[in-house]
Amino acid sequence: MADPSRSIELGTYQLSTRLGEGGSSQVYRAMGPAGAVAIKLLAPASELDEHARARLRREATALAQVRHPALVELLDHGDDPDFGTYLVLPLLPGRTLRVALGEHALCPEAAIALILPIVGAVAALHAAGYVHRDLKPENVMVGPDGAITVIDLGLAWRAGLTQHTETGAAVGSVGYMAPEQIEGRPVDARADVYAIGVLLYESIVGRRPFARPRANEEAAAALVGVCPRLTAADRRVDDALADLVASCLALDPMVRPTSLELEARLLAMVDWADPLALADERGEGA
Repeated sequence: MADPSRSIELGTYQLSTRLGEGGSSQVYRAMGPAGAVAIKLLAPASELDEHARARLRREATALAQVRHPALVELLDHGDDPDFGTYLVLPLLPGRTLRVALGEHALCPEAAIALILPIVGAVAALHAAGYVHRDLKPENVMVGPDGAITVIDLGLAWRAGLTQHTETGAAVGSVGYMAPEQIEGRPVDARADVYAIGVLLYESIVGRRPFARPRANEEAAAALVGVCPRLTAADRRVDDALADLVASCLALDPMVRPTSLELEARLLAMVDWADPLALADERGEGA
């Protein structure tokens, strides 16, 4: 695979600054016929990894099939003889949710307004049969205007597709993985609901529900499933929200709400706000 820093032309796109890197891929700023875009392609170390190539192609397929205002849009994609499969995505302004939040805690209303678009995007994925499998603050962008965008479907999967992992291997990010995901068992859409429960809890409290100094300790705590109730961690939280978050974090996937149920229950908690007020709340809160 050619080095993008030396060979900067990719079809009709010219690559420039590298914006980020994670797992087996890299993202570059590029200029195309319609202006500035972001291009995602395999990292040089993954050029011979058929699983990595398959995951990138699968991400392109998922993004081509699912559209939602809070889900990153696929603008173009292709295969290059030097770089392999590449995805052309919008160049999103703003910061990741991780950077936006830092170690700050939001009031419950702001946290709900922040998480609701994520739930909507995930519900759209679920309706198409996909599971994101890697929801975390690093995979959510917060725009200057408060717009929320879920990114990175590199681990997205649906029934009938090859998973490209060994049987029993855990896939995801510790701290946001559901218990069944940690144990390498089959997962469905409710694993994403679990991750959203973690995001809600973290946004309000300022730390994950099972946070520990080491990743293996946090994974073990998640498998036990005992954490401070949200009302105990933050007295601004009411019982309805605490109950909802607890149900998202249930050890038994069947106890968790579906993404559509979660969206409806969260919307009922912010029926005082119109869409513009929600955007303002997200922008000011994060």
